[in-house]
Amino acid sequence: MSGRSRVYSRGPWLLAVLEIGHAAVPLAAQVAIDGGREPTNPYKYTWTLTNHGSKNITYLEIPHFLGVGFEAPPHWTYEITEQVVEGKPVTTGVVRTRPQSPWYALRPGQSAEFSLTVAVVANPPAPRSGTVKIGFADDTVDTIAGVEVPCPVPWLQRHALLLELGAMFALFLLVQALRSRRKKKRDLAPTPASAG
Repeated sequence: MSGRSRVYSRGPWLLAVLEIGHAAVPLAAQVAIDGGREPTNPYKYTWTLTNHGSKNITYLEIPHFLGVGFEAPPHWTYEITEQVVEGKPVTTGVVRTRPQSPWYALRPGQSAEFSLTVAVVANPPAPRSGTVKIGFADDTVDTIAGVEVPCPVPWLQRHALLLELGAMFALFLLVQALRSRRKKKRDLAPTPASAG
């Protein structure tokens, strides 16, 4: 064996080790998404997506509730499913955004900001932990959990005032029933003057 053939025989093995090492890096180390509901505006959510990996990011999918508008970086398109429309039942949906061409993908080391505006309603959507999808130039898709996204307000929280009023009314009726019962017992009980 010549020295040259040994180099070629080790070359693919080293390449395989490098590829395995790259694949083992968790997504959290490759991509960071920070943000959520803005502290001064409960109807706006803003996230910053940062690419720490070695592959271009070409897709982002964010779950939403009551979404009405979205702002993506320049040269990125988006679509909002289950957008709020008058007369249509409100359900959860997703926002899908991607660059217009691979040239505008989020390259390693770059960051971009994405914002979602939700409908102005009496009970704004509750910020909850959700899962977003991230797509890469090699057509792989991965997920990141724990991202603050707008979710439906829980039924109990939405109807808390009605439940409180109902409980107070039930307590009022119970007190009235007990008073009425005591009064009847007092009226039926013999008085000391009539007993003698």
